[in-house]
Amino acid sequence: MNKIHIILAIVLTIIISSCNTNNSINIDTVTSKDSISSIEKEIAKTKFGILVNDYIIQKNSVKKNEFFSNILQNNGISYPRVIEAVNASKEIFDVKYMRTGDTYYTFRKKDTTNKTDYIIYHLNKTNYVKFDFIDSIIATEHQLPIRIDTNLAEGIIESSPWVSLKNGGYDPMLSMELSDIYAWTIDFYGLQKGDSYKIIYETKFIDSTYIGLGKVLACQFVHFDYNYKAYIFVQDSLEDYFDEEGGSLRRAFLKAPLRYSRISSRFSHSRMHPILKIRRPHHGVDYAA
Repeated sequence: MNKIHIILAIVLTIIISSCNTNNSINIDTVTSKDSISSIEKEIAKTKFGILVNDYIIQKNSVKKNEFFSNILQNNGISYPRVIEAVNASKEIFDVKYMRTGDTYYTFRKKDTTNKTDYIIYHLNKTNYVKFDFIDSIIATEHQLPIRIDTNLAEGIIESSPWVSLKNGGYDPMLSMELSDIYAWTIDFYGLQKGDSYKIIYETKFIDSTYIGLGKVLACQFVHFDYNYKAYIFVQDSLEDYFDEEGGSLRRAFLKAPLRYSRISSRFSHSRMHPILKIRRPHHGVDYAA
């Protein structure tokens, strides 16, 4: 246990150092005014691994009733080569599942041939298929570079964690992360007005576009005036959350019988009781599965 405690202290030092220029290792001292920096990347001279200076690049969207063959043939790819492209990509991309609005890029030579050398088709926010038409057609799947920033969210609960985070300008899905981390220590069905939280967490970006949350690195939740702290740590190849003493937050039983998912009622001084059918104060939070 002492070994885990020491390692947790080291991990916490690294976490806080990455998001606090004062190198404090105490989550209590981190404030919203702290400068949380991310590494600036140089502007790339390539796009999707292709030298941009050689090509005219056009961004497009799949139109209604447009097929993969239409896209390729409209860009000078012969029908036999279309069949070759379909076969080359069948293990990673089934062209039958193209969707209206999907994004793709064409790379046409700047010379007199105006030949299409590459087509990039986005499968989702992070992954794309690269079609290489220079010689024998090659189709490969790639992932866009993801930038991870470290951030701080903090607030006081007036109605629910979701509403508090949203009103604070943070991703409200952090409330789901909190409920999972504290599932064995805090009953999220019984949160009180005035409970507070502080979260050090990661956000993911592609270029400047936000694509979602990363990991929660450390957090604290004050409930009934008790400060519950949690720090991420890998033990026996498994990533989990531990308290300040190095103890796992996992217990034999969950504090709440159901996973926190949505709120059915909030704090109120005059709420209609669902059974008694009279108005009475309601200073807790009810959730629906």
